[in-house]
Amino acid sequence: MPLIWKLKCSFLLWFCFLLSSCSHFEDEQKGKASAVLNPKIVSLTSTLIPYIDALDAWENLIAVSNVDYVNNEAYLTKLKEHEVYSLGSNQSLDFEKIISFEPTVVFLTEYNSAIKVKLDKLGIKTVLFEEYKSKSPIEQLAWIKLVGNYVNKANEAQTYLDSIEVLYNELLVNSTLEKKPVIFSGDFISGYWVCPSPNSYVAHLIEAAGAQYPLQQSTENATIKIDYEQMVNYSNQSDFLRVVVYDSETDIKKILNSKSDKFKFLKPFQKNNIIYSNLKYHDLLGQAIMEPHVQLKELQSILKGEQIQAKYYHIQSDAK
Repeated sequence: MPLIWKLKCSFLLWFCFLLSSCSHFEDEQKGKASAVLNPKIVSLTSTLIPYIDALDAWENLIAVSNVDYVNNEAYLTKLKEHEVYSLGSNQSLDFEKIISFEPTVVFLTEYNSAIKVKLDKLGIKTVLFEEYKSKSPIEQLAWIKLVGNYVNKANEAQTYLDSIEVLYNELLVNSTLEKKPVIFSGDFISGYWVCPSPNSYVAHLIEAAGAQYPLQQSTENATIKIDYEQMVNYSNQSDFLRVVVYDSETDIKKILNSKSDKFKFLKPFQKNNIIYSNLKYHDLLGQAIMEPHVQLKELQSILKGEQIQAKYYHIQSDAK
């Protein structure tokens, strides 16, 4: 074979390899999702529900766990209308039931590692869905692109993300305050004092609203444990304390006192400067994820002393 033809063949082989590599890279970026007609999704985390709703992809959600944590009436109605099977809690999942659905993909978290191993062995596609590790509210919302890839609505997902990001960025212009207040977010949960990492979407939201978050260094992305002395130190440096609770009681100070009588020694507690969301009544872990601009607006209003009809965040003086 003439040398020129050998060179042409080598070039063609290299070019085909390059195309294949680029295609593989794009698949990786898209969550390795491939188009499947009428995909069937099983989710072992109920935080997938807001994304499914935003994309109107209810026909694709076959089963979901931890429905008891869902307090959004619109979501509960749609779960019933679309006959989405409730898998119960993650502590009592029926593995055989999950398999029986023959899912296209199973969304889960790091806490479902044992089930993930079993599903992987059976060749059932699994995808880690860990939006709670996001470093900003927009990054948290951006998980909609992953969901969109699996329900054949990638364009709709991108459009939704872009439209909300515009609204969020417009509000950032109004986040400049003469003096930056300090907001610490901490709580007493299951015997431990915990707070969001400075790398978390919570810390980012606080700073986006024009405030400061006192904890500055950590390698974690989500929640970290602290001792009570640190809780006191960070809280007493702060103008406000942010807490998230789940309780039928509506008085946040009563709720916190019932969790630990040590809250009463914190400066923001004593001054009634408690920014809170009660998951019993406020859908902070559901619809709020799809509305980071609303969360931002509410925090900005609280810091400026403005009165608005809030959906997610309240302060003790306007307790609901």
